Amino acid sequence: PELDDVRTGHELMRRQITMMVEDVIVSTTANLARIKPDSADAVRTAGETMVTFSAEMAAFEKELKAFLYKHLYRHSEVMRVRNEAEQIVNDLFEVYFADPRAMPDG
Repeated sequence: PELDDVRTGHELMRRQITMMVEDVIVSTTANLARIKPDSADAVRTAGETMVTFSAEMAAFEKELKAFLYKHLYRHSEVMRVRNEAEQIVNDLFEVYFADPRAMPDG
């Protein structure tokens, strides 16, 4: 069925999270079966991380993060709004620092 853009985005995110959770469960189960820790100390001294993504998912996650950083987190519109918000917070700080009585009650 046809989904609007917001709904499609939510569905894609839901499926991606499901894939990542399933991957970390499978990978971690394999790591635990291979390492066979018998105590919390054995986990701490194993010399490797036991809860991990598979190599394929780790590579995908790295690629996804790079994409999101470039196209979402550092998108020009996001940065514009972020800079405006930062300026507002700085301005408020200066006003309230100079005159704490200017702060609203509550």
